[in-house]
Amino acid sequence: MTPESHAPAAVRSSCLLVDLDGRTVASLSGPDARRFANGMFTNNVRDLPVGGAQRSAMVDDRGRMVGLMELYCVGPDRFLAVLEGVDWTSFHERYERYVVFDDVELEDVSGQWCLSTLQGRTAAQALTSVGIDLPSEGRFHDHRRGLVMPRDRSGLGGYDLLIRSEHAAELREALAAMSSPRPEGALEVLRVSATKARWPVDMPERCLVHEAGLRDEVLHFEKGCYIGQETINRVDVMGKVKRRLVGLVIHGDTLPEHGAEVRHGDKVVGALTSPVRAGSGEVRALAVLRQPAHQPGTEVVLSDGLTAAVAAVE
Repeated sequence: MTPESHAPAAVRSSCLLVDLDGRTVASLSGPDARRFANGMFTNNVRDLPVGGAQRSAMVDDRGRMVGLMELYCVGPDRFLAVLEGVDWTSFHERYERYVVFDDVELEDVSGQWCLSTLQGRTAAQALTSVGIDLPSEGRFHDHRRGLVMPRDRSGLGGYDLLIRSEHAAELREALAAMSSPRPEGALEVLRVSATKARWPVDMPERCLVHEAGLRDEVLHFEKGCYIGQETINRVDVMGKVKRRLVGLVIHGDTLPEHGAEVRHGDKVVGALTSPVRAGSGEVRALAVLRQPAHQPGTEVVLSDGLTAAVAAVE
């Protein structure tokens, strides 16, 4: 089944507007901001043009994930980072210590912005109907009310809208009129059905980018040196990933508990996360499982007595 088959009926022929307020928006500015960001984060900030947008990961010196972000290049020497699962205090403490001889300023500008996402087959049509030009992949469009970038959070395609606070109510009202009523938890159902992890909810401690299924989204292998690069490159070259993010289809109609142990044979191979009731009637969840349990079709047992199968890649 495709992610769309798990969507509530109203979403299948329309789009879904969801507000994601509460996320930290950090500004990195100054003559050395580009070089600094390129050495801190996993994607290629060095060559990101003004008007360019990308996903990137924050990792420690051993290549282990500590957060995710959407990064917007809003000027030659200025970037906005929308942080996922990381607050301003944690971000500032982690990266301020590297600002030694660099001319770069880190600032919390969360109060200036609101974040929404528009997901579904008609998301592009909804945006153009309210006068917003569509950005191409890897770019964002800066219009009077905010920034729009392609961002698939659902498996159906969509866009993130980083809206200037003073225009948030107006733009959200206009887009809500072009989208379906928001069923409770609809985006979560789509996200899980599309096997898209959310940091830190779906990722175990010391998780690597490859294990979270984010290699192609957030890594670049020709950008130069950055924190954690040695481990990440070694994992990529050797191809020895011991754990992988998978979707699980739970047998029966009981919703398992978040964090339930997942067993394969007599071994604990991971923990279940983000259980949802899908629109198709299935119960689904995510898990980062150790090999060989992450192969599609593998039957596993949960600590609460339920059983599940690793879903096929859709």
